[in-house]
Amino acid sequence: MNFHRATIHTYLIYLLLILASCKPSINRTVIFDYIQLDIPSRWTFNQQEGMDSAAGNIITSKNDTIRIDYGRYSDPFEEVIPVISLAMARELDSLGIEYVPGAVVSIRPQIDQDQGLYLKEYYYYEDIDDKRAKIGIPKNSGQGRMSIHFYKVDSFGNKLSMSVSNIDSDIQIEILNMFKSIRFLTKN
Repeated sequence: MNFHRATIHTYLIYLLLILASCKPSINRTVIFDYIQLDIPSRWTFNQQEGMDSAAGNIITSKNDTIRIDYGRYSDPFEEVIPVISLAMARELDSLGIEYVPGAVVSIRPQIDQDQGLYLKEYYYYEDIDDKRAKIGIPKNSGQGRMSIHFYKVDSFGNKLSMSVSNIDSDIQIEILNMFKSIRFLTKN
């Protein structure tokens, strides 16, 4: 009986230590042109002038720079790594022709390219504030780019892109939460 009570007390102490070590994430709202988003209060936001768009940076607590681009020509993150068959590689080699830059040789090139097997990121679509967003998440922590792109955010044809490269997994969740907090304000 006493052993059971001591075990419960030990678990309660561990639980309290875990809860006490958790840092509450306090967010603040940032308005960037016609975009509103929530960022952790320990991050900083800097608005900049772009040539044909509104641009800005968010600096994380680990000094990672999240680049923001809002305008007609924002990067849609449409990278494709060309994948060629082994037979094609042999034929090109026999003719002395170089492969397409960045090409990868594969036994099943079409399926590997279609599935983005050689990309550093996974991509998926999600609706945020009633708009379709393409989100990219690194396959491996510290390698690749975390990004979001909205193809059309208003009737003027503006797009929104945000990206950051080579981040740790612990900050990925905060960035994903920031992405999901995006709201588009109406133009007057």
